[in-house]
Amino acid sequence: FIDTKMPAMNGFTLVEEIKRLEKFASVDLIMMKSLSDENELNLLQNAKISSYFTKPASTFDLFKAISRIFTKDKEVSTTVNYHTLNHTSANDSSTASLANRRVLLVEDNPINQEVVLGILEDAEMTIDIANNGVEATQILSQSSLRKYDLVLMDCQMPEMDGYQTTKNIRSGKTGEYNLKIPIIAMTANAMQGDKEKCLASGMDDYLPKPVEPNVLIQKIKEWLCINQTLEELSQKHAEDVQSSLLPISDQNIEVVWDKAGALKRVMGKEKLLLRLIMLFIEDTPNKVHSLEQAVKESDIAEVKLIAHTVKGVASNINAEQLRAASEKLEKFARDKNTARFKEFVDKIKKSLTLLLVELNQFVSDNQSEQTSSTFDKRKATELFKNLSLKLSQNDYIEQDEIDQFCGQFSQTSCQQYISQLRSQLAHIDNESARDSLEQIAQIAQLGIASSTDKISQSGGTTNW
Repeated sequence: FIDTKMPAMNGFTLVEEIKRLEKFASVDLIMMKSLSDENELNLLQNAKISSYFTKPASTFDLFKAISRIFTKDKEVSTTVNYHTLNHTSANDSSTASLANRRVLLVEDNPINQEVVLGILEDAEMTIDIANNGVEATQILSQSSLRKYDLVLMDCQMPEMDGYQTTKNIRSGKTGEYNLKIPIIAMTANAMQGDKEKCLASGMDDYLPKPVEPNVLIQKIKEWLCINQTLEELSQKHAEDVQSSLLPISDQNIEVVWDKAGALKRVMGKEKLLLRLIMLFIEDTPNKVHSLEQAVKESDIAEVKLIAHTVKGVASNINAEQLRAASEKLEKFARDKNTARFKEFVDKIKKSLTLLLVELNQFVSDNQSEQTSSTFDKRKATELFKNLSLKLSQNDYIEQDEIDQFCGQFSQTSCQQYISQLRSQLAHIDNESARDSLEQIAQIAQLGIASSTDKISQSGGTTNW
């Protein structure tokens, strides 16, 4: 393994020098390049090496680079062989699992991001996040050496929606290696026209929101693991996706919050549900206030957009009353029926007020249980130092390391930065991640010598 950038002699020169030595002429060389420097691509393609990958590297990147050597695939990875590498070995045991696969999640809503990350956190996948279509286009355009296996694409986003983003990908604007990358649409509009619009834009499959864990995992496995060509899969799902377009039942619209349903949606993960609810409490009241202003100004497009967003986040936590009211307001906006706007924005405000009472009680109950347990400051400090070091060196950080660190904190004051940290690490935004990590450290007083520290060291733990 040879780094491209080194003092005194760079990696390319070193490769040339090694290959001049007869006894090392047949040695396989793998190069490592910086994520931010795409200018090295031509040099890598012409270098006398067997493979290369981008830093920070995942386990998947390392295994793929090495596997090309042991399978005698000595030609350096190019845009031509990407889908051959990732989609023709379905019978191989390494593709029977989702572990080490890389997925780009294109989603603007933090709550929806957390839902998908929470569902897939046990699959040992690498999930990167783009907050809109513009970011997704930039990330995929720079991914010639850090290839993605699949894209989960939200349809309604600011700046650039999922339909236009997909068209850009299919037209080659993000590189030839992404022309046939599987794209699964995610939308809260479970209607016939939306399904057809998704497929017409170039998406391969369709998932209605709120996302069901088992359905999401099965869809990803189908597109990454089963022994079918992409063309066969596209035809199969163009026919089968009709079954996913059933309307949401209104039988629970009188329920303010279906807690049992919400827990089921996050596979019983109470900590994940707590994170989602805290994000909801922080963000949704502002959204509803903006919705009220849009109604007063008769801004139909804004009413439709915000109602759609509120409907989506309400669905994710099974807030049935709020979901139903938002869904109807979105329909009125789509039909330009402004006469019903005031009636339904009032219903949304009332539903939200009732909902916040229940959600705040849930947060209070859970935080009381968690804060009564001991906080191991020494362990948190060790984890903090480990993450800080890896971020400063742009090293790959395992999902378990992130979960261990974030799992140390239950206080409301940290949750905003914990959520930001998770998103930034998933997005490989190391500079912003370092800032969030420092904020958490300051709030929790990690790495700060104090009398509390001394007590913690002697007793092992302290309440925080």
